[in-house]
Amino acid sequence: MEESSFFFDALLKAQKEFMNNWLSAGANMQKVFSPGASGQNANPHDVLGMYNTWLKTVGGSFDEMMKMYPAGVGKDTVSKLFRGFDSYMKFYDFWLPVIKAIQENTFDPENYKDLLDSSKYKELLDKMLGFSGPDSAKEFFGNASGMIETWGAAAQNFVHPWMDSIQKNFNIVLDASSAADPNASMNLFHNLYGAFEKTFGKVFKTPQVGKDREKMELLLRTMDLYSVYIAKNAEFQHKMYIAGEAAMRKVVESLAQKIKAGEEIKGYNDFYKIWADINEAEYFELFNTEEFSVVQGSLLESALEFRKQYHKLIEMNLSDLPIPVRSEMDDVYKTIYDLKKRLRALEKNANIKTVIVKEGE
Repeated sequence: MEESSFFFDALLKAQKEFMNNWLSAGANMQKVFSPGASGQNANPHDVLGMYNTWLKTVGGSFDEMMKMYPAGVGKDTVSKLFRGFDSYMKFYDFWLPVIKAIQENTFDPENYKDLLDSSKYKELLDKMLGFSGPDSAKEFFGNASGMIETWGAAAQNFVHPWMDSIQKNFNIVLDASSAADPNASMNLFHNLYGAFEKTFGKVFKTPQVGKDREKMELLLRTMDLYSVYIAKNAEFQHKMYIAGEAAMRKVVESLAQKIKAGEEIKGYNDFYKIWADINEAEYFELFNTEEFSVVQGSLLESALEFRKQYHKLIEMNLSDLPIPVRSEMDDVYKTIYDLKKRLRALEKNANIKTVIVKEGE
């Protein structure tokens, strides 16, 4: 009961704070969304500040509310909802230089890249498409290195140089995907992966020795499959980034045509709708190509192979603990299913025999 009272008190306080910020920013909303009008100055921080206050208020309230529910389904659903809001507002940053160029008569579709912040646009695509950065690879290989530390300093010295190299290069590769020439990132990655396969990749596939031979082989095999998955994932993201860049170029060209035809771009919502429609068409065309299907299929296959191997690795490390693992539970479920199936068959046969006996009487 006390927890409920605390939650509603906090919610009321947050709502009051939100309304105060809303009122203070509401007076400036018109000039923010219509910069450059008579007597008005463009200040995007007002509307973004109001949005951030709203996000903090409502998001915090939902976080508190979701704590009262089991599992993480509610929180996961709400987080995706806020991610959509956040993407909508983050794209507002790209509208400001465009409207400024239009007002100053300096809008040039040939120099559309000057109007865009590539790193921010990549962040937007990452958030919208749910792409993971190099941190996940760093964490996985860091954990693997930590496990190897328990098995000997020699193995540790083997993994650490490669882990540091892969971490730095993945940062370069993924950041380069939003640059002027996305193909450069793929060339960089292929060079890295080729060097890996010719050196450490061969070691990953060699038989191990010692009392922990099976664990070492399984761990190195898992790391090898994860490297393959990272390669396929980078290729997949590369395709998506290329499509996103092409769509943004078409957006700028569409704006130029509208301006040339004398059509009025009334505000941010019109710009966002043009961007959304063009992106939908661009990605739809990409998804219908055979080349993309091959890349997507390879990514899925590598992900499933890694997942299968990773589960084996986890089970092996849990084998010494007094808890059931997934494969054991699967065997239990299968046994229960077979027993139920057999029981139903026996009951069916028993009923048939009972009917025959009664008919014989």
